[in-house]
Amino acid sequence: MAGPLLPPPVPAATPDLTQKSADFNDILGSFGSRNRTRRGVSSKTTMLRERRNDVQRALRPDKLAVAALEGTLAALHAGPDEVPVLRMAGEDVEAVRARAERLAAATGGDVEATTARVGGGALPLAELASFACALPAELAAPLRLGEPPVVGIVRDDRLLLDCRTLSDTEAEEAATAVAACRSR
Repeated sequence: MAGPLLPPPVPAATPDLTQKSADFNDILGSFGSRNRTRRGVSSKTTMLRERRNDVQRALRPDKLAVAALEGTLAALHAGPDEVPVLRMAGEDVEAVRARAERLAAATGGDVEATTARVGGGALPLAELASFACALPAELAAPLRLGEPPVVGIVRDDRLLLDCRTLSDTEAEEAATAVAACRSR
């Protein structure tokens, strides 16, 4: 009997947490295997319960999700320089300025201080100091349609190519693309 000070009675059908943990480990051990019995699933009833439970089926990652997670974790383990967004976010602002100056000299543009936004996901409002090569806005469409396409932002009637998002090699390619657009 439950009262205001007593906890409600425990139902007789409360699952055994030890069995639930073993079932979960059986299911985790089966990712990526065609024959699940080879990868540690010893209980056929575990797999039958997994197939019948819509929530477990919906939340169970498929091979593609597991492969993507494995690739991401391997890149993070190799170091932050292997993940482009981490490399760009951690780059020294003076290195970005130097790249912008080289790009401006190669294209006949100007260097302009800007603010780079990291983007969505976990950092939607994060801003970083950056530098861009400013070019005439008329070059925006031909650069976008060129090969390789070069995409910048048009602000105050100027095309800004943010050099935080360009590697040294990509900055050289962008300079070649600008020269090709100007020669047409």
